[in-house]
Amino acid sequence: MKNIFISFSGGLTSAFMTHYIIKNYTDSNILIAFANTGKERNETLDFVRACSINWNIKIHWIEYNPQQKHGFKNWFKVVDYESASRNGEPFEKLIIKEALPNSKFPSCSSRLKEIPLHNFVKTYFKGEKYHTAIGIRWDEKHRIKWSKAKENNFFYPLVTDFPVDKKFIHNFWKTQNFKLNLKSYEGNCCCCWKKSNRKLYTIAKENPQLFDWWDEMQKKHGKGYYFFRGNKTGKDLIEDAKHMKDGQKSKCDTKITDLQNQQLSFFDLDNETQCTCNL
Repeated sequence: MKNIFISFSGGLTSAFMTHYIIKNYTDSNILIAFANTGKERNETLDFVRACSINWNIKIHWIEYNPQQKHGFKNWFKVVDYESASRNGEPFEKLIIKEALPNSKFPSCSSRLKEIPLHNFVKTYFKGEKYHTAIGIRWDEKHRIKWSKAKENNFFYPLVTDFPVDKKFIHNFWKTQNFKLNLKSYEGNCCCCWKKSNRKLYTIAKENPQLFDWWDEMQKKHGKGYYFFRGNKTGKDLIEDAKHMKDGQKSKCDTKITDLQNQQLSFFDLDNETQCTCNL
């Protein structure tokens, strides 16, 4: 492979994959890029910088930055750790331009990350062909659409080259002198609507202030749309979470009509499906 683009999400698996590639693809031209939405946790931003410093690698930071000119698709700007948005500015630009993303209009990953990243990569490689490395593990391989991977020159080194599972990843990070200071269920995007109800309720219990921005966007730009399942606001989730009792088991994403009767467990949050933003 001549040109390799590493899609660096800021998660543990993505970071390990980056470490693996820079150690084993020494004959390739490697580009590492991270797309900041403005709603990544500060711990994620600190971790991305720590990977760059500790491993002596260049990680390019970009953000979604739409242009007014119709049809112009290079919608990104280059930032760094110091200048990166921390109050959801790129995310709000997307909402103003299109709509509030949710399960019926799942635009945020593609608009805020995938498209800006690949437009940046095309500019960096000056139109040359490149392969995109994606951090999916062997124990997650069922998520791969191989026909799409072939069509788009995606490859999955932690599946095909060096198969690893979640346990291996966690053991690797025990050997490093820095870490991602987040619980696994917190994820990179602080209140991602793709998280299960169980995760959202847990976050609402532990850090209810994280939902303030999402409710502000709801008020300013909602236009009848809602981020969260069941047309719920952040305040609704916080209120629902007050009725959740730790340790009582139920299906994590059951539609709740009577919160007193259907309780959600906060156990085993690690084993729920991750959003692609966290890979």
